[in-house]
Amino acid sequence: MNETIRQLYERKYARFFTNRAKLVQAFCARKHNSAFSREMSRSAEVYLQEFLAKE
Repeated sequence: MNETIRQLYERKYARFFTNRAKLVQAFCARKHNSAFSREMSRSAEVYLQEFLAKE
């Protein structure tokens, strides 16, 4: 029983593990390298610089 479950799991997720690098790159491009993320990072930096300058 356990062997059968393991084989089913390996077959189902084999594609995920073989394409892991591509999936990570796609996730990074979609979440961290997006225009929205870059703008939020820039805005936060400007805000923090202004906030720290007031002290």
